[in-house]
Amino acid sequence: MKVINIRKSLGQTAIALVASLSLCLSGQSQNAGVGAPSYDQLVVKANSLLKESKLDEARQTAEQAIQQDTNRYEAYVVAAKIASLQSNATEASQFAQKALQLAPGERKAQVQQLATTLAAATSPSQTDPSKSISIQDRRILDILMLILEDAEKAATPEDSAKAYQEYLQKSADFVVAHPEQTDIWVMRAFAAVELDEPQLGWEAGKKLRALGADTSDDAKLRRIMAMLDRKGWLGENPPTARSSQASSALKPVAPLNVEPVASASSGQGLYEGSQRLYEAKCLKCHGREGKGDTTMGQRLQCKDFSDPSVQAIFSDAQSFKAIKEGLKRETYTLMLPANDLTDSEIKGLIAYVRTLKQ
Repeated sequence: MKVINIRKSLGQTAIALVASLSLCLSGQSQNAGVGAPSYDQLVVKANSLLKESKLDEARQTAEQAIQQDTNRYEAYVVAAKIASLQSNATEASQFAQKALQLAPGERKAQVQQLATTLAAATSPSQTDPSKSISIQDRRILDILMLILEDAEKAATPEDSAKAYQEYLQKSADFVVAHPEQTDIWVMRAFAAVELDEPQLGWEAGKKLRALGADTSDDAKLRRIMAMLDRKGWLGENPPTARSSQASSALKPVAPLNVEPVASASSGQGLYEGSQRLYEAKCLKCHGREGKGDTTMGQRLQCKDFSDPSVQAIFSDAQSFKAIKEGLKRETYTLMLPANDLTDSEIKGLIAYVRTLKQ
């Protein structure tokens, strides 16, 4: 198995960015007139072909869109992802950099993270992990590759996160038996950054340093180390920010004892207080019905809390942690921490959100 194939995943940023492009452009393409396909139609088609793993056709379509309008960034984003999946790291980087030059201000942060993610996904390793290992370990490597493919093809950031969690779990024993495998440590470091797992990121950084990453001339490997350093995960001692909590990527979060929302006959004031709190703190992004269909909610890709299947994804404990500590992606903040709310108010807010599912 080729080393480059192990890094097919582009991470949550590429997934979310390409998915958002598809959503934004699909509505526009439906309104286009007959005749030759428009730029928007070509981008939507290229992304659809990409999802079907028809890489050659997808690339031709993306390049056709680029030829039609060289001053728009969306086709370059899709082309970058396709080139990476075709193991063409140089072209993937060139497309990503061009997209970054052309992207509007509100998109530059996402495109910048795509360029960073591409660097992580295509960084060459110092050791080919398929050499000098047993047949059983080779099978484990094949499984790890499939997991990364699942992360890349995931339809939602949640599915991508689950795949990265599985990668961290199933690669843990392998790196104990084969600590010299730089390639696996690189992807563990990247997954830790994506999932915001300080302990695992620090461990990967420590191993990469022992393998010579600090003195490496490879710019892409150095970028991975910079990502870890930016998080503060390259110190001599492991980070302590989450030392009192179980790792969310490897252990299930215990449910909170959140009281049910009071009925009209009991504690109606508590219910109304939580509703007012929701309207004051959450309405701008999540909307009155929790659908996330506001302008800000669509920009941040907020989940539809009126959908029971969406609410089933996260526990009360995970909701409490997200509200209490806030939510971040690599380059920007999705939700600020609720420093001005008490624990009781946060629990009441969660209880109110649970009533939004239809």
